[in-house]
Amino acid sequence: MINSNKFPIEVLPSKMRAMINNIKGQSTTSINTIAANMLSIVGYSMLHRWELPVNVNWINRPNLWVLTLGASGNGKTPVFNGLTKYIVEYDGLLVSNYENQITMINKYHKALKYELKGETDADILNQWCKTNLKYYDTFQCEFIAPEGMPEEPQKINAYMEKFTFEAFYNILSTKQNNNRGVLIRQDEIMGLFNSLNQYRKGSDEQDLIKAWEYGGVKVNRSNSENSLIIKQQNISLFGTTQIKNIYDIVTDSRKDSGLIYRLLVSIDREVDDSNIYEKIFDSEIVDVYKEYNYMIKYFMTGYNLEVDRKQLILTNDCKVFLKKWKGNIKKRKVTSIDSITYGEIINKIDYYIHRIAIIINRVYAYENSKTHSDLNMYVRDYEAAAKICDYFINNMVDLLNLTEDDTDRHFKTEDEKDFFSNLPESFKREQLLSDSKEHLNKESASTDRMISRWKKHNLINKSKNIYSKAI
Repeated sequence: MINSNKFPIEVLPSKMRAMINNIKGQSTTSINTIAANMLSIVGYSMLHRWELPVNVNWINRPNLWVLTLGASGNGKTPVFNGLTKYIVEYDGLLVSNYENQITMINKYHKALKYELKGETDADILNQWCKTNLKYYDTFQCEFIAPEGMPEEPQKINAYMEKFTFEAFYNILSTKQNNNRGVLIRQDEIMGLFNSLNQYRKGSDEQDLIKAWEYGGVKVNRSNSENSLIIKQQNISLFGTTQIKNIYDIVTDSRKDSGLIYRLLVSIDREVDDSNIYEKIFDSEIVDVYKEYNYMIKYFMTGYNLEVDRKQLILTNDCKVFLKKWKGNIKKRKVTSIDSITYGEIINKIDYYIHRIAIIINRVYAYENSKTHSDLNMYVRDYEAAAKICDYFINNMVDLLNLTEDDTDRHFKTEDEKDFFSNLPESFKREQLLSDSKEHLNKESASTDRMISRWKKHNLINKSKNIYSKAI
């Protein structure tokens, strides 16, 4: 059974805390789900504006990858729609702006070909451009065609649903996205995992792992002209899945690659039996997302312009806090998982504490107009981030324990089941490691986890250095 850890909303800035409570007031969705996903989306909205260098080679930006685990039918979809409303509309306006510019350029070409045929005077062309191509789009960006042929406008997407890697690569291409960042929403995250390596063996998963640390990618295609260069990948991700699907998500190979440990897991098993209509109809009719969308709009400022991230400053007080925090978290005893797995989890939390602290810091600055230009990080930001990280650590531990304790599923795959059935009645570990590598393509660490799981479910016994089947 998964413990339902409580998201510590008390550590959030007051306005953000009020936004969460207002949304909860008209929803059956849990505080855990609202808070964790709001944190990810707010972080995305500021992804193009700020970053925090820990040292020369370690840069952090406020992007989070949040996976919400829970039962269906608890009202998540309307909440997610509300949390992404401004970003979806903004993305639509970016597309409309692009299409309008393409239309104007097509008009220019038509004029050049028909209306001004035979004319070569640059002044005539420029006059036509100024008359026909000067307009103001929704974001008040003036577009005037230069002399001669206008440049093709840049297509920008801020938001993505129904994930496919082909669309993902196109959106993040340097020409299109220019390192701004994109928010990915995956209502059933199994769709994302199922698409991994579908057409390129091993490559998609590695690219996704690179994206977590903003790494660049070159996507080679049969037609070299269509190959893509992605200098940086800046992605924020939030998605959901049901309990029954996690066994297909949390696989040994994804533990080995570290992909699973890059997810911030928010577990929601609370059942709100209250009457949703009483929540809505018995309270004042207000837009509970109004203040939240004002904040998102503020943070999204400048998204469609050239990226110019300001660097936040890690103060000495923050450095002292981080050293103490890291020492304490390493000493923490977690008996339900092995020390190597726990180390994998906290190694990723080393990054997330900075990313979450950036979000906290900038929301505090938003709340107080006098501190908008203050680029210093504060211990307050890291204290809050540390408590939020504890929430995600506890949930990851619970998730891993659940997948290991699945007594109804002794074998993770049919291949593993067949492999076990073909084993001799007794065998040594060294032989199993070799056979597992050959038949299951498992590395030693992954095979050792498999052995531990078999022992845990009483599938095998061990006497001295010999394993024997128990069933």
